[in-house]
Amino acid sequence: MHVVSSGFEELIGPLLEREGVQVELHANRVDARPDGWRVQWRYPEHCDVCGESCKRSTLPPGEVVYVGDGYSDRCAALAADRVFATRGLASYLDEQGAPFEQFDDFRSIGKALALDLAA
Repeated sequence: MHVVSSGFEELIGPLLEREGVQVELHANRVDARPDGWRVQWRYPEHCDVCGESCKRSTLPPGEVVYVGDGYSDRCAALAADRVFATRGLASYLDEQGAPFEQFDDFRSIGKALALDLAA
């Protein structure tokens, strides 16, 4: 399992650690310097598909289940085999006619995936 985020590793990493979640984390970094903070962007500046800085390049090979909610999830979600979406991402995928499953919280995603494994 991978967590791919446009957020910052310095915020997400401690939260995952506190909750005992061990996953590969792909997120931007912050380099705090005396003269100010510098963002170290994790993703390439130009995706061959969408032309923007994009998470698509971090998707692992094989079947991908993607969970997202916002603008930065669009291109990667379109490349995934199965997508759980909410808020802005759900609206975008609906406009694109791309398949997705609406979710309210992570428990609903866990239940949907568990049902598939049980079948």
